Amino acid sequence: MVKIQLPFGLEVPGSDNFMCAAEDVSYGDGSVKDALDNMPESGSSEGGSSVSAGTPVVEEVNTIVSNLSPNVYHKWGSVTSLNIQSLASGTTGILDEYMIEFEAANEFGTLTLPNTIKWMGNDNPAYSVSSGKTYQISIVNGLGVYGEF
Repeated sequence: MVKIQLPFGLEVPGSDNFMCAAEDVSYGDGSVKDALDNMPESGSSEGGSSVSAGTPVVEEVNTIVSNLSPNVYHKWGSVTSLNIQSLASGTTGILDEYMIEFEAANEFGTLTLPNTIKWMGNDNPAYSVSSGKTYQISIVNGLGVYGEF
């Protein structure tokens, strides 16, 4: 049985925690059910590197990032500017998500993001950051969405 743990403690009920070796996953007919049914369980003696179902959170301090890592929740506190110059390449066969959270300090200057990102509603957050607000940004397959809180 497989337990899928989603962010914020959500999970698919009635299943167990798992880790999988990405290269050991057999996709068979290509369906999600088939891929999950063939995933090695946590503690399996099958070889390969393991991929956890959780997302690591990294408390960031540098406000200039040359190559943002995928599949990590990058969290800044209050910043006066943030410059994400590019998105690092991910792992072949893995859907990569780039996740960012920051608070715009009083006297916030600029938010810089790669111009290759297509934003929902063409609403690039770089043009609408308000001091004192917290922002969460998610980028998947070059498509970006954000929330202001």
